[in-house]
Amino acid sequence: IDSILSMAVKEKGASREIGGRTYADLLVIEGESKMVFNGSTMSLNSFTTYYYAPGVGLVLTTSTGGTEMSLVSAELE
Repeated sequence: IDSILSMAVKEKGASREIGGRTYADLLVIEGESKMVFNGSTMSLNSFTTYYYAPGVGLVLTTSTGGTEMSLVSAELE
């Protein structure tokens, strides 16, 4: 059994409010979890979405299970 995380760019230039702050020009990447069993690739119907803000990095991660993990604080130097 092998596991695969297929990544794809879903959107460029998005904006979203996260933790009371609006981030613009986000890069949105979606990852789909798959497994290879007996030579066949099967989707696990599990998706994780990553939101990257320019000059900040990863600001939000969401999953199909309803989990959200957002950036709590950042200090830019």
